[in-house]
Amino acid sequence: MKTRLIVSLLILVLWLAGSAHAQMMNDYLDVGIVTVKPEKRGEFEAIIKKMVDANRKHQGDHWLTTEMMFGPGNTFTYVSPRQNYAGVEQGYGSFMGAMQKSLGAAGSAKLMQDFSNCLSSTRGEFRRRRWDLSANAPTSESEMNQLVGQARWLRTAIIRVRPGRGRDYEEQLRTIKQARERAATKAPTLVSQSVAGQSPSIYYITNVVGSLGALDTIPSLPELLGEEGYRNYQKTVSDAVLAVEINVSRIVPELSHLSEATVSVAPEFWRPKPPVAAKPKVAAAAEPKP
Repeated sequence: MKTRLIVSLLILVLWLAGSAHAQMMNDYLDVGIVTVKPEKRGEFEAIIKKMVDANRKHQGDHWLTTEMMFGPGNTFTYVSPRQNYAGVEQGYGSFMGAMQKSLGAAGSAKLMQDFSNCLSSTRGEFRRRRWDLSANAPTSESEMNQLVGQARWLRTAIIRVRPGRGRDYEEQLRTIKQARERAATKAPTLVSQSVAGQSPSIYYITNVVGSLGALDTIPSLPELLGEEGYRNYQKTVSDAVLAVEINVSRIVPELSHLSEATVSVAPEFWRPKPPVAAKPKVAAAAEPKP
């Protein structure tokens, strides 16, 4: 009886800790993935910059833009944190409201159509952040602002788990979480799971780093788990996982619109000043012929 009570109290403590973490930050990620027609690349970027400008002027929605560098070419991802499903509607309303204030209803509709014309494919996803599986994750909004503000690259492993084997794989993720949090190198590793737009058995494991070289310093799974632990991990992956894909993306500041709290971490990166145009050279006066 006493043992059962202790176990119940531990479960309650863990649940409350997870709830407190969730209340400090948004629990979902609103994700858009687009592939741009190569010949439309310049027009596409010009359109996004207009969207950024409109939302900045009129307090619209926020999003982070990345371009895939190791993975499918001309592929951009837009990520906006949301507290819940209702937050998606609120964000879209803020975005379109800012667009219409800046360009008018007809102008914003045309810009959205021009945007669509630049794309060869588009996909929307809604993902739930799995704080319980993430390692060395920020524990407050200010820490998250610091992490994103200093970030320059993302490495994401996309894990497609067999239906019905999610718990088996999550057990391994919890073991990895504990190992990463014991390691000397405290690399933030953020886990999310698809809830709409993809199979719910897909997990996303992301490292957020300030340089590509920082990826070299993150301990590998064999280093973290040891020989026996890594063997157990491989067995679970062999049995429970259908496929693994790893992509590396660079953050594109000029196509992103983040909160001022995040931008203030590195304003020279997030708000780069346009290059100063060179002054035209004055033609030298022609010398009179002798």
